[in-house]
Amino acid sequence: YLFTPGEAWIQSMHLTNAEAQSYTETTFSYNAAESKISFAIPATGIQNDKVYKLEILNIPKQQAVLDANVQQVNTELAGGDTLTTKSIEGELAIREIKTVFTSPFRTSKYNTFREKMASVNLGITMTIPSQAGDMMELKSYLQGPELMDHYELEGKDEYAPMITTVALLDNNKWYNQLVYPLVYEGYPLLGYIKTTRDTSLLGLPAVRAAFLEQLSEAPVLTDDAMAIATTTLSGYMRYDLMHAMITDYRSIQQQVANYVVDKPERITDRLNKILTQPFPFYRQGKYYVRLNYRIPGINKTTSSYDWELYNAIPD
Repeated sequence: YLFTPGEAWIQSMHLTNAEAQSYTETTFSYNAAESKISFAIPATGIQNDKVYKLEILNIPKQQAVLDANVQQVNTELAGGDTLTTKSIEGELAIREIKTVFTSPFRTSKYNTFREKMASVNLGITMTIPSQAGDMMELKSYLQGPELMDHYELEGKDEYAPMITTVALLDNNKWYNQLVYPLVYEGYPLLGYIKTTRDTSLLGLPAVRAAFLEQLSEAPVLTDDAMAIATTTLSGYMRYDLMHAMITDYRSIQQQVANYVVDKPERITDRLNKILTQPFPFYRQGKYYVRLNYRIPGINKTTSSYDWELYNAIPD
């Protein structure tokens, strides 16, 4: 009903530059079946590094015409003068512009996600104890000219984060030559032995256990706070696949041990490998992470950028 205001109104979309307090007008359409609004970017474009307010407005087709239902009344006064007044007959509908929807947003300094990620300086990769305890993680500090906001890194309400990270394993020697043959080759073992970890969170293998973390709090632009001071990005890329993969290894190992504990004749070379070989720590080499940028609502990835972490510690 918000998009059927009646014949007396025109619906329009305004993009207001909060700094200049100037706006451009554009058309839009509403798809009721999909609950989606589509609109054209104004021909004048949108400037970088600015705060805007997007508004859908109901504008009266014609402002109140005061004389439309007004009658002139002449009253003769003593001395021959005439007093002229006006009398309203019926109702006079004075319509004002109404706001149907409003949302502030800030534009980036950069035209594309790839440009923004290319401006980030990724520091040396360190091998440090994992937050989980008895294992290691790779960590690289990063700095850039522009931070990420709350919707991009964490999401909000029903919206998932706009930026997601995934480890690329195709050219990962540590995984392909050491971890995969030990833990995941022939998975599920014997057709039913699987990890007890919830794989819907990080995947199997756990390629989503690579995290872009920002040191400062990710800001949220609201109607009450129509400006966010531009702040530089400071944080780190955390590569923590070992934690989830060791969890898988130990879970599968325990089930294999239970399977052969009373019947040692069941042991095969594959089962013996997972029972006796230790889980391999990170090796020297390159570890790749892909950052994906997706549009909320339609969950469409529109851009991606790859980072390379290099573990220089010798095997």
